[in-house]
Amino acid sequence: EKTYAAVISACEKAHQWPCALKLLLHMKHLKLEADSYCYNSTISACEKGGQWLRALALLSAMAAERVEADVISFSAAVASCEKGGAWAWALELMLRLRNGSIRPNVFSFGAALSACAGEEKIWSTSLLLLGEMRAQDVLPTMVSYNAALHACENGLQNALALELLSEARQQQLTPTSITYGAALKACMRGGFWQSAIWIWTCLCDMQSQGGDLASCMFALDACDGSGGPRPASSWVVSELRRQCAWAAVQRESSEISQAFSCLDILHE
Repeated sequence: EKTYAAVISACEKAHQWPCALKLLLHMKHLKLEADSYCYNSTISACEKGGQWLRALALLSAMAAERVEADVISFSAAVASCEKGGAWAWALELMLRLRNGSIRPNVFSFGAALSACAGEEKIWSTSLLLLGEMRAQDVLPTMVSYNAALHACENGLQNALALELLSEARQQQLTPTSITYGAALKACMRGGFWQSAIWIWTCLCDMQSQGGDLASCMFALDACDGSGGPRPASSWVVSELRRQCAWAAVQRESSEISQAFSCLDILHE
């Protein structure tokens, strides 16, 4: 049994879900007892392979065979649903965790938050999950805030997205380029040109080459689409021109074309 467990774990680490699943089924055929470690490794292998339905089936099999599922089992299954775009199932699993005796951890919360991030109609669920993390003394990470911020931005809750950025900084967390990119998009949609300039500055401080072209254009639109001062907008334009020059060196013709198209619209 220990040998099977070790090999299944190796298959999981190698992203070989068919092999892990086959070994688990072979254990049952030989009437060997598969414990939670074997199941967890197989569920995790399915998660890495994008097999969310198989991950759910394995979780159900654990209950049927009276193998005790733990937070690792549920976290891997939630992550599998998140990767498969099955956000409703991810939230269902979190509900089962709440109703059971297993306490969700930062990984299960993180996977559930990521599952909500791409769905514009359930942005409020992301805020509820963040609140639940705090209530259960599970400290949100920057990944948690990134997912919630993206959910709010996706749901056109632009002011809330910027509040989450501010809250993350107050929690002494370090925003990433992903954080600032989503926040800049919220600024563009909400017309928050002052915030756009500040966020763009933070992003440039992080990156030796400055912000990427998409982020620069989000800042540009926030400044020029909301009555922002022309000097501020011109500063962003100069940064965009610098990015274009760098892209030219890298021969990224598609980015150059996109950037100059944006400049043409601005100066019409």
